[in-house]
Amino acid sequence: MTALRPRSAPLPGMIQREIVLLPWLRLKESVGFSPFQFRTVWEKDAFTNRFERATFRRLVRAHREITGSPCRAMTVACNRRSKRLTLHPDVLAKGLERLEIAVDCLIMAELSSRKLFFMGGLGYCNATSFEWFRYQHPIRADSIVIWNRHRCGERFQMHHLKGRSAFRRVAPAQTVHGPLEVDARLLKSLERLANRTSQQDRAAARILRSIRWFWHGNRDETFADIRWDVGAMASALEQLLGVSAGKNKHNELGRILRDHFEKVSRPIRQSHQVTAEWAQEFYVYRHEPVHGSQRPALRWEKYVCHPTMAAFVFPLALKCVLARRKEYSLSVEDRGCIDAVPRLLDVRLPDRWKDDVSNGVTRWQRIVQKTISFRRTRRAVHSALRAIKAQGVPEDRAGLVVAQRVFGGMARSKTQATAL
Repeated sequence: MTALRPRSAPLPGMIQREIVLLPWLRLKESVGFSPFQFRTVWEKDAFTNRFERATFRRLVRAHREITGSPCRAMTVACNRRSKRLTLHPDVLAKGLERLEIAVDCLIMAELSSRKLFFMGGLGYCNATSFEWFRYQHPIRADSIVIWNRHRCGERFQMHHLKGRSAFRRVAPAQTVHGPLEVDARLLKSLERLANRTSQQDRAAARILRSIRWFWHGNRDETFADIRWDVGAMASALEQLLGVSAGKNKHNELGRILRDHFEKVSRPIRQSHQVTAEWAQEFYVYRHEPVHGSQRPALRWEKYVCHPTMAAFVFPLALKCVLARRKEYSLSVEDRGCIDAVPRLLDVRLPDRWKDDVSNGVTRWQRIVQKTISFRRTRRAVHSALRAIKAQGVPEDRAGLVVAQRVFGGMARSKTQATAL
């Protein structure tokens, strides 16, 4: 991601328009994060402005897929209140930090619904897909200003969009190119949370910082050591859960995470002691790259189990924190995924998460789907039971009627309904 701070310096004598592109991102539908709107635009789409059409097509030719072919569609961060794709320079000069927060929350809303260990990699994405660039284009000119960040300060480069001098950006190999579906409910909750940071809400600012740490640990970069990803995600959990300073931070991290998950698991009373033990070990494992301390004996495998579980647990912990703040309502799928965490942490399973159980379903996928299915069935049973009692059906017959409605009248349905 290119994070840029200074006010744009317009070229002399030219009217400037700015465009913010996420070239490697495809969205199934547009999403908003005030005052911005993220929408995927195709080269063949109709444009309301001739200048925007020419600019977009030139930029399309400059951005390439990993195969070398031009990107035919790119996501644009535009003004929610305007139909134009470009932004006035004053918008970014005053709200560039807001744009960075918006992209962070967009990444989180997508990574929260990421599918892990699904056959064929369907539904998988990483933070690299959300890389964004800022361009400034003079009207009626064949050049473009590209803003870059240097260690000694920001700078801009002028490139011509005609001939051999045109610049090229090629998608990273780890980028996922399929259309992504964003969790709109979570993004809306994060937008409300970001609005509270201006009201001196320190907890809200801390949660947003944790999201930035999380996407740093989910870029899947081949040249990066996996231990640095672990360090970033452990710091994200620490920030999210508000772990206080002290010598036993790993114990406090495990305790807070266990309390959050066990409260959500009620009334099923799912124990998350093993989740707390994993969190403690994960935080201790963080010390190796961050502090240079010697790595202790690990109960869970370090290169697959710890980074994978952190990527799975953090979005669930974020939703629990937001639910406690009354900013988000946990869905049945969220609760089912939380119930699956202790089962996934069975020490015998991490090496077999990828195993193909049957019909292209991995062991990980089967465990998650089973706990979600149980939650859905339980909700259906209780909803049917409340409806039947409201109709005045005797209690001795209620279980059988529920079984017939929910389970289709199977012989063992009455026992299942009673257990639920």
